[in-house]
Amino acid sequence: MASSEGKWKHFDKKIKKIVEYHDFLLDFVNRINDVFSEGLLVYVIVIVLSMCVQMYIVSTQHSLMELIKPLFYLTNALVQYIFCYCLPAQALSDEADRTTEYAYFSRWYENPSSAKVAQLMILGRSQKKTHILAGGIVKIDLETCLKVLFLSLTSLVIKAKSYLIISNQ
Repeated sequence: MASSEGKWKHFDKKIKKIVEYHDFLLDFVNRINDVFSEGLLVYVIVIVLSMCVQMYIVSTQHSLMELIKPLFYLTNALVQYIFCYCLPAQALSDEADRTTEYAYFSRWYENPSSAKVAQLMILGRSQKKTHILAGGIVKIDLETCLKVLFLSLTSLVIKAKSYLIISNQ
């Protein structure tokens, strides 16, 4: 009886820890979204537009000295966007999503039936995905980072093709 009661208390502590950690992560994401959402949206728009302009400048320059400034700007913008925004946001989202795994692998099936219900409620609750959003519409994560890079490169290819078509006429 005492060992079963000790297991139950240990399980209660684990459940409480998982719930508190998940609550902390959700609260942290909500605070970031509340405070930085609009600023992040403006930042993403500025980064996309400025990268497109800088790539156009790179595609039209013929001198090495004239290429240094836009290439430096592009490199700086990408490094800042990836390492200061996308990677931390992705790590935070991944950690919140792993809460389901933490709850599942706590051996919920070995506990009393009332504990199983609590565990299943935690599993259901942790299915909600957490994302840092720019303006409430654009996710900030590695997927969005790749989309921004792809959009900028597509712009460069379109500009280069139009430049080649015009120069061949």
